[in-house]
Amino acid sequence: MSGIESMIEALENLKHLTPASEIEILEAEKRLGVVFADEYKEYVKKYGVISAKGIELTGVTSSPRLNVADVTMAERELNPNFPQEMYVVENIAIEGVLMLQNTAGNIFELAPYSEPVKKYNSLSEYIRGFASKPDSVVRLEAMDALITALGAEDAERFISMVKQDEFEYAPATGHEKKLASVR
Repeated sequence: MSGIESMIEALENLKHLTPASEIEILEAEKRLGVVFADEYKEYVKKYGVISAKGIELTGVTSSPRLNVADVTMAERELNPNFPQEMYVVENIAIEGVLMLQNTAGNIFELAPYSEPVKKYNSLSEYIRGFASKPDSVVRLEAMDALITALGAEDAERFISMVKQDEFEYAPATGHEKKLASVR
């Protein structure tokens, strides 16, 4: 199993559509005037397009909402700063933020009326952030750590305190600054 494939297979609630053919990939590249990164090609050949917990990538598919060529062409029309040598790998759908990829495989973040900012060296690296442990595993490991550190009774008290605390949006002072510097 390749690197990109193992990252994708580790995603929680993974769903995908029909894999893309070599001809479909070439047609999408021609339409956009770009050459997809090798890793992106490998991804669409295997999955077409994916959706999982926290992530929904574009791909080569008949769905205009997820089709890399359709999404990229629409974004090029909307954003004068969209680089012609890149394509959309994910529309974050929050404040117009997009994740783009270049032929070398680097992943960039593009916000409206901004220049792209490199965030990751590859699509695998980007996906790795979503391929984390399921919430249930994190909860169990955290509870074990709390019980080990505090004992069962104090761990329960701590969780109760955390549930009752409200977020404090005021600037940090004194003890809070010291805690923040430790984090």
